[in-house]
Amino acid sequence: MSKPLPPNIIWPESGLGLLTVRDDGFLGVTDDFIRGYLTGPQLELIPESCAAERALHADLLDDPWRQVSAKQITQLEDPDARENYQVILAYRDRLSAAGTIEGCYLSTFTEGTVTVPAMFINHMTQLITEHLLKGPDDPFLARAGELFFRDQAVNVHEGNIITADLKTAATMSEQDANRGELGKTLTKSGIPLRASNLDVMVAENSDLYWNRSHKFDFAFDLSFGRPGLSALCQIMERWMRHLLMSDVKIAALQEIEDENWAWHTGLDAESTALLNDLYEGCEIEDDRMARLISLFQLNFRDSSVLQGHMAGRPVYMGLAMDESGRLRLKPQNLLFNIPLASAPMTQKLH
Repeated sequence: MSKPLPPNIIWPESGLGLLTVRDDGFLGVTDDFIRGYLTGPQLELIPESCAAERALHADLLDDPWRQVSAKQITQLEDPDARENYQVILAYRDRLSAAGTIEGCYLSTFTEGTVTVPAMFINHMTQLITEHLLKGPDDPFLARAGELFFRDQAVNVHEGNIITADLKTAATMSEQDANRGELGKTLTKSGIPLRASNLDVMVAENSDLYWNRSHKFDFAFDLSFGRPGLSALCQIMERWMRHLLMSDVKIAALQEIEDENWAWHTGLDAESTALLNDLYEGCEIEDDRMARLISLFQLNFRDSSVLQGHMAGRPVYMGLAMDESGRLRLKPQNLLFNIPLASAPMTQKLH
């Protein structure tokens, strides 16, 4: 059984309102959700669209699940249109086979090589995250949720770790660069000119987020002990509870002091390599260590979901920026780089 979602839309462009929520809490795919892809920029008709493309587009709008033959694709005159239809229809078929957004997301990472384009993975991540937020309850949680599907630019100043949406910062820097030679020089050097001028979310201005959520223009403080880092821990907890169906607790750490350190995972490529070296006792250069944003301790309430040797033991996690100051959090690492007794079960989501 499925029912319409409650009015918990935070990022209007996501299309969450086109989905249904099943009795088990997972997101069901609808005809209108698929139509959203069919009417998107990749498949939008243009004056040069051929008759075959127009006919196919009309047929799919009428029945978004209609089977399309290889011959129908080859009849499209525009090679870009052929490729776009192949990609989007393949993704549509994955959604159909999985039955839910969550099922499709999990299957993406359980079938060996990941073949689903990043734009679809990010979209599924956004939808699931928005669903977990249960509407505008806490702007800090919503802003922390952005890290799951949007890359961040990181600025460290006097011990404060401030992130800004990478695309937003880049756009603002490009605008400033067009205003003079100095701006162009700084932009070529990789310095975000106006990212530091974005509003940093604090308690006093956080409610403004709801009217600006679609702009992704709030900077976020991930310094230790600040509300932003706590919110990130909470949204990671919700993510794991929803997709692993197991209760967890995540806390930020400044260092790992554990003689029985048994397992760790990075939430990005940089922190994965860093934690590996720390575990092995390697000496870490100061500039590389400075790229570490935070460490975390993950505990499962029910130890039986973990491999036997991990019962009662924490999993340590890390988050770091790369050399260019970019942060790319991989939420799938919260599901697949954990020592679970069994892999996340996609069949539970059908």
